[in-house]
Parts: sequence; structure tokens; C-alpha cells
Amino acid sequence: MRSFAPEIEKLNIYVSELARSKRFVDKPGTPLYDPHFGWNPLYRITGKDLLTKIPLNPFEEIHAKADIPFGQPLTDPDDDTHSYMPFTWFQHNARIAVHPINYEIERAHAIRKIYQWVFDNFEKGWVKEDYWDEARKKASNWWR
Repeated sequence: MRSFAPEIEKLNIYVSELARSKRFVDKPGTPLYDPHFGWNPLYRITGKDLLTKIPLNPFEEIHAKADIPFGQPLTDPDDDTHSYMPFTWFQHNARIAVHPINYEIERAHAIRKIYQWVFDNFEKGWVKEDYWDEARKKASNWWR
């Protein structure tokens, strides 16, 4: 089994990069919607905002760059705008309406906790039947 330690470090770096992002920072004088100019493109989700480095398969390494889609924009760009409806997309048949960077940070934190827990408990009880039940319960709570 591959080591979780390098993947945990990659997640730490990824979360740090996300936390420094200025992509959706609210700045004075730049409203989300201006009646003369329309939607502010700085606040609107594009396909690039819905990419992650974290694979869906936990046995695959975390990617070097964000290239895995984790959601789809709710609509195509409007005729008179340059991007997508703000802060809303569909993921696994559910409508998600949150800040995409904060969502991805929380997602990365949850996965990091799962990796850390597996890493810390690997030698204690990898072969026990209740080990995976406990792991699933913890993962479910962290993910929520």
C-alpha cells in the first residue's frame, strides 16, 4: 500500500493555495451585479472553478494540478455575459449553492482527515472487521 504521508502533505499545500486565492474576494465598489454592466465576472463560476486535484478514487495519487471536474455549471453562459451563474452548480444530481473555493477547502480538509486517520491507525487494526465500519462513520461525519 502506498504511503499516505506524501498525499497528506500535498493536501496541506493545496489547502494553503486555496486559502490565499483572491478569486471571489468582495471588494468595495465591485458589486455582484451592476445594472449598467451586468454580472461581475470576478464573482461568477466558470468550469475552471469546478476542478480539483483530489481524485474520486482514494487509491489514486493527488494530481499535480487541478484537472478533475467535481461539479458542472448550472447553465451555459448567458448571451450577454462572459461566464456562469454565481455560486450554484449541479454535483451528483444535487444543486450546490456555495462559495466554490470554501467548498473545495472543506472538501480537502475532510479528505485530509480521512488520510490522516488511516495513516495513524494503519498498524493498529487494518485487518479488523470493525476498522472499516469505524472509518466509514468518521469519514461520513467529516464530509458533512
